[in-house]
Amino acid sequence: MAVQGPIPVEFASVFPRGVFAAGPFEPVRDFEASKGGRFVQSKDKQTGLPLWQADVIDADPQARDKTVRVKIPAADQPVLPAPHPGMPFVPVEFAGLTVTPYVNQAGRQAYSLKAAGVRVPRGGRERRGEGGRGVSGRESSASVSLQASTDAQVQCYTYADSGPILSVDAGRLYLTISAGHKAVPASGVTFARTLVREAQRFAAECERVHGDGQAQDAGTGAAGDAA
Repeated sequence: MAVQGPIPVEFASVFPRGVFAAGPFEPVRDFEASKGGRFVQSKDKQTGLPLWQADVIDADPQARDKTVRVKIPAADQPVLPAPHPGMPFVPVEFAGLTVTPYVNQAGRQAYSLKAAGVRVPRGGRERRGEGGRGVSGRESSASVSLQASTDAQVQCYTYADSGPILSVDAGRLYLTISAGHKAVPASGVTFARTLVREAQRFAAECERVHGDGQAQDAGTGAAGDAA
């Protein structure tokens, strides 16, 4: 059976030496809809968002393809990180990377890369071989602290032939939680249910403390008016 995508992959597995953006993100042209000199931008089949693409240079000297193209579905044009002084290209890292195999016009198997976002490289914290083994089969170990706020975005990415990915994007922090690759084990289901239960407790406590604070502020204001 042929492998189908999109298949979630780790950035460090695809680009162990990192990548450099060769230029800014540009809109992907919908060749079927673009007629009569009118440009129509392609839409992502899963999300319906406009598609953007950028060419990146693989920093691995042994890479077969030195330049590859990565697409990102987004409402607005993705912005590259600020360039480093004296460097002709911008080092980047892609979050929520997926790969889709296909057969190109030459009859050879090729791969299409798509990501959920682009960010500054995180200094090798995602390198394989650090920490204990996670449910995706790779080494994973980290300790992070995140302040709950409206600036953080949480989204679940689902795929027809593989397990889901839960992502937390909080600016300089990007966390992904996977429950398995082609199959989700029972332990993954148990973890997901525990995560939902504890998240509900967290939300309930946030609401309680927030309500207590509002009531205290209201009481302080009433006492001041009476005085």
